[in-house]
Amino acid sequence: MCRWDGHRVSQATVLRLLPDEGLLLEANYQRERRQLAARRKAAFATEPIGPNQVWQLDFSDFATTAGGI
Repeated sequence: MCRWDGHRVSQATVLRLLPDEGLLLEANYQRERRQLAARRKAAFATEPIGPNQVWQLDFSDFATTAGGI
């Protein structure tokens, strides 16, 4: 954005400023994401290999005024 505005800035300057402004994630962030992805994959008996192969359902019981569910 600085370059778009016509300012000359080096990559080192930008990389130094990003963490100060809270715009750069820590190095362990990617490691945590990989661990979460591995746990999600382990939940499947057979790993999905394409789109629309994983579906989620949520069932709820509702009581009626007559006492039924």
